[in-house]
Amino acid sequence: MKYGWVIAMGITMLCLGGVSLHAQEICDNGADDDGNGLIDLNDPACACSGITSLNDVTYFINNPSFEDFGCCPSNYTQLACATGWINGNQGSPDFFHTCGFLSAPLIQAGLEPFPDGDGIGGLIFSSDWKEYLANCLDEPLKGGL
Repeated sequence: MKYGWVIAMGITMLCLGGVSLHAQEICDNGADDDGNGLIDLNDPACACSGITSLNDVTYFINNPSFEDFGCCPSNYTQLACATGWINGNQGSPDFFHTCGFLSAPLIQAGLEPFPDGDGIGGLIFSSDWKEYLANCLDEPLKGGL
């Protein structure tokens, strides 16, 4: 009887101990490794280090925040106003900027203010219609940066 109690306690401790263990977050796989309900992008354990401002970031895409423009958009399908951006297919991508046109659905969805800058590109992806935008790079993208 004495040994049965010790074995039961050992099994209980082993089972309870397994519940309290936490996995470490792996910050380059897009998964919730530590079980806190947050994928890498949203997990504070994966916060960027060494970047103190957006000025420290090297951009490989021209005009990534749609800040540079040749004209303020006044309606849909005016991506040509955004410097460096072109239509990537036969669709009709949009350019929205606070200097001009912001669509009512964009504002109603709470998408403005924009996360970085005063402009964004707009696209439609449905089963029968897909729009793409393209950007001519100054040099090829390099892996591992």
